[in-house]
Amino acid sequence: MLPIALVAPAIWFLTSCSFAKRASARDTSPAPIPVTGPDVVPLHTDAVTLLELPDGRQAAFSPGSAEAAVLSSETETTLPTTLPNGNIFVSGMTINAIASGAGLTTLPAGATLTVAFTIPPEYTGRTLGLLFWDSTLDENLGGWIDLRTTLPPGGQGAIAPTVTPDRRLTFSGNFPGTFVLVALRS
Repeated sequence: MLPIALVAPAIWFLTSCSFAKRASARDTSPAPIPVTGPDVVPLHTDAVTLLELPDGRQAAFSPGSAEAAVLSSETETTLPTTLPNGNIFVSGMTINAIASGAGLTTLPAGATLTVAFTIPPEYTGRTLGLLFWDSTLDENLGGWIDLRTTLPPGGQGAIAPTVTPDRRLTFSGNFPGTFVLVALRS
């Protein structure tokens, strides 16, 4: 894993190693930092920082994205509001990016955040989507945005999340927040 200060010993399970100690000399992907609680994690300024929840949900921050981040799990009952009709909750997480002690709604120019959800086996073959909670919609009451077709104001990213060979739904953009993997009702 990447060197990082231990924030809360009872919560974090972090060890240090360098990229050179990875399984393969050609493997330059960052080792995940396991996250088991919603604590602030310092981000690297010169390398990608990959945060991972116990079930494999991940948030990868490019260098210079923010100074720190908080990654927390969401359940259907902890979401800001119910999901739009036709969507079945699969998994959710909230990603907060922090710079100069304040939360960011968008990352600095050129910075990216990649979110990844492991697709449970029972959803193989189902039509999946990724929703984002935009608190500025509906006169600041908030609403869900379908990232297959729309980005939030000021948001930049690839429309249409992709599925990787290792069965992860991924999306890269320039905005943190609450993301929910959904299955569409047939």
